[in-house]
Amino acid sequence: MHFATLKLLPLTVAAGDWHMACDRQMLRDSQGDAPDTLRLRFYQWQPAALSLGANQHHYPPHWQELALQEGIDIVRRPTGGRAVLHDGDLTYALTCYVGDRPRREVYFQLCQFLIHGLAQVGLALQFGSASRPGSHQPSCFATATWADLVLPDGQKILGSAQRYEQGWVLQHGSLVLTPNGDRHRRFFPGVPPPVGWGDSLVPSAAAVAEVLTNAARACFGCTQVVPLAPPAGREDPGYDGWDEDFRNRHAATQNDPDPALA
Repeated sequence: MHFATLKLLPLTVAAGDWHMACDRQMLRDSQGDAPDTLRLRFYQWQPAALSLGANQHHYPPHWQELALQEGIDIVRRPTGGRAVLHDGDLTYALTCYVGDRPRREVYFQLCQFLIHGLAQVGLALQFGSASRPGSHQPSCFATATWADLVLPDGQKILGSAQRYEQGWVLQHGSLVLTPNGDRHRRFFPGVPPPVGWGDSLVPSAAAVAEVLTNAARACFGCTQVVPLAPPAGREDPGYDGWDEDFRNRHAATQNDPDPALA
């Protein structure tokens, strides 16, 4: 895939429901871009959050009580997949026009910047298996499909999901940096927590975001980078293309029970 223009937002730290509203809005706004434009952003979650897949309507009853006790949010993603504990991870989100390309091909092409960029910081990654062992598990990191990136030993370190609208795609995913193993075990008993980077020195989230931004420019052939206004915070997003009724649409979408899926 080739994208002449990269519209880039800075690394942001905010609450989970705000981030999901941002990703939904980024997909809407991208549909006004030229087809050779890619939008990209990186973010972290504060407080920690548990995100559910758009079709994950049932989850263990203890999650709600545990989330309340530990002061973390439970939010719903606009994309598919299973639950992800966002606690010590870095999330990327991108939007672009892909037309009627096969979805597996879209995953393969869009993930190349992740593979090439993370190789520069010491992670040799490959796609997971096409099978779905453990698909009954509520945790996204309990299994690795062909949409996920794994270490040479098969350990999943990055999971991605998509949502399509009229030929445009939102793809976002969680990269494990410094996982909270104890909290993961409390939410997902019997499921080994993500391994993180093992013996490798873990760079800062900002450093990883910079490396991946440069990899995106190289992999997609971007010749122009357009910085977008940084989100100013949960109460005043300040994002390019957001209009005055953003808060109303935010409130209407954050708990959307059954959005259109990829």
